[in-house]
Amino acid sequence: MRYWPQVKPFSRVYLPRYKSKIVKDNRSVPVQHGQYYYFNETIGEQEYASIYRSTNVKGDNPELLLDINELAKAYDYFAIGDVEVSPNAKLMAYSQDTLSRRIYTIKVKNLETGELLSDELIGTQGGVIWANDNKTLYYVKKDPVSLLGTQVFRHTLGTPQEQDE
Repeated sequence: MRYWPQVKPFSRVYLPRYKSKIVKDNRSVPVQHGQYYYFNETIGEQEYASIYRSTNVKGDNPELLLDINELAKAYDYFAIGDVEVSPNAKLMAYSQDTLSRRIYTIKVKNLETGELLSDELIGTQGGVIWANDNKTLYYVKKDPVSLLGTQVFRHTLGTPQEQDE
């Protein structure tokens, strides 16, 4: 901290210059998964990207899947861990951390209705994988003390997390 008085005048001059170089609007390269192309986009002063899908590579008809800025409004800290669409492209599982401890809660969204399913998997490492049956998820449970992944579990949609194997 003893160098801060010497650095402070330079930060007033150079920090605005650096900030002006940051690209405000950004769209990722689309990635094809099944019949859709998935991409994320940040616009203007948004802190987080929004996740979209489109039926063509140009993204002419984007469908908003997840508005992370809207999800983050209710929390002081917010991070998305993983986003995975089911093989039939009708459901999307995503994980979120709201405590900054990398302990994620997995939620499942119905992409046809836009509603969240009642399934909520707490205390996970954040990664999620769909089985080909479109109703089974695999995830790693995190130890609350060591914060290390301990066991892989299988969850069937519509069942309580306590029944996961």
